[in-house]
Amino acid sequence: MELIGREEEKQTIIELYESNESSFLAIYGRRRVGKTFLVRKTLSDKITFSYSGKANINKRTQLNSFRLTLIENGLHDCPILKDWFEAFFYLKKIIQESIVQKKVIFLDEVAWMDNQKSDFISALEGFWNEWASKRNDILLIICASATSWIIDNVFHNRGGLHNRITHRLRINPFNLSECEEYSKVANLAYSRYQILQLYMAIGGVAWYWSLLKKGYSVIQNLILLFFSEDAPLKGEYKELYSSLFRKPEKYIDIIKALSIKISGLDKQELSAECKISNNSKLTHMLEELEECGFIRKYIPFGKKHNSMRYQLTDCLSLFHLTFLSKTRGDLSPEMLLASNSYVVWCGLAYERVVLNHIHQVKKALGINGIYTQAYTWRSNPSEDNKAQIDLLIDRADSVINLVEVKWSVDGKKYVITKEVEENLLNKKDTFVSQTKTRKSVFITMITLSGIERNSHSDCVTASLTLDDLFN
Repeated sequence: MELIGREEEKQTIIELYESNESSFLAIYGRRRVGKTFLVRKTLSDKITFSYSGKANINKRTQLNSFRLTLIENGLHDCPILKDWFEAFFYLKKIIQESIVQKKVIFLDEVAWMDNQKSDFISALEGFWNEWASKRNDILLIICASATSWIIDNVFHNRGGLHNRITHRLRINPFNLSECEEYSKVANLAYSRYQILQLYMAIGGVAWYWSLLKKGYSVIQNLILLFFSEDAPLKGEYKELYSSLFRKPEKYIDIIKALSIKISGLDKQELSAECKISNNSKLTHMLEELEECGFIRKYIPFGKKHNSMRYQLTDCLSLFHLTFLSKTRGDLSPEMLLASNSYVVWCGLAYERVVLNHIHQVKKALGINGIYTQAYTWRSNPSEDNKAQIDLLIDRADSVINLVEVKWSVDGKKYVITKEVEENLLNKKDTFVSQTKTRKSVFITMITLSGIERNSHSDCVTASLTLDDLFN
């Protein structure tokens, strides 16, 4: 399989490889998003030494595994390693014997090398600070799926690694366009509508897409992934958080709480809902979830920084919590995926997909170069007129796009009836009245195939379609 997308990330790695200085690159992101694949495809045979940490083994066994890799790389007289300081000492020997211009050291899944009472971090510090950084021919790449580990031990390190990372790369899931490219390369032969259906359930995680079976419909593949006897993603939701966080229970509690309220929750609400003290620990947990790409934070329209809210954006978590976990056990998978509850879920999921593609929305609106902020908005519950807005794009050019996202089962053009028109205008009037904004407010529709032009559609200033999200 060829490398899909990742052009900027690939360019960063190539530039570091061609640099006349030594570099220390940290690559992180949720598991199975394609971190290792990116490095190996970009550098291929240019890697001088590579080792991947092994899960659930003790320090002694891990060091022995590292020693065997040193032997495979030509260090045949490598003795039994007592600690990680010795391990890096012998790694230096391999590097010194290499005649290539740039020596690439790739340490994958480094969190698994840092066992309890391990000296791995201290040894890594010494290797980089006292030796590698003083040369001009080293590219040291560390990679980890356990984002909490890399944030705590590398980015926020208060010891010898403090501010020593020269570059960092967060690898995000594919967007819709990249999933379409993957679909073509894998010969899945899916339309954009079908790609969207899959994306709403599994997001853009490369490994999930690799599980799709060629010649299967979307429904067949969803049954294969989640409902079959050996369904590969049946337990993925829990395994995902366990792989990223050493104590995942509270993180899962936060995700569950955020799945209930579409507009998100603030720290105080999360603290009460999850029974976590509203302190720096909660702030740190939210930062980790954001770095993993599971949530986003935003300041509600017209509010101050201390009103920050957090929204769940991860597709797989949303699919599990808002659909799979609520399904009836007496219904077959085929019936579940044809049920009204699935259709309702699709509407909610499409809103989140739009939110995850805000850059594509901006480009379609012709405001790519204008500073914007994205919000959801709810009217004051004490007011008579109630309104909930899926998405607000607050622009620096004195315009606000009031975005309404609509899903349809048949994929046909959306028809704006008199009732829909009145609802849209009420939302606009309520928003202007309660926020006292002086900006122009443009009603913007995002549907699958556009809107049917009629006597009630003139209230819509801009109409975007699914194709715009693939731009």
